[in-house]
Amino acid sequence: MPGGDVGINKHIRKRLEGLERQIQAHQEKIRAELEKSQPDWGLIGKWEREIRVWERERRRLIRRLRGS
Repeated sequence: MPGGDVGINKHIRKRLEGLERQIQAHQEKIRAELEKSQPDWGLIGKWEREIRVWERERRRLIRRLRGS
């Protein structure tokens, strides 16, 4: 389909932007939590796991974007 890649690339780029925002937000949450006198390590671990998942998804989308 002519121009089909443009729509797919736009979708991928928007998804990448969203993932980057989520990663940054979680990194900030972790920094703020670590500043507390009694950080919630369970919450920090959850956020770190989510960041790892999003980073894997980000790498996958970048490979897909470069391949199209």
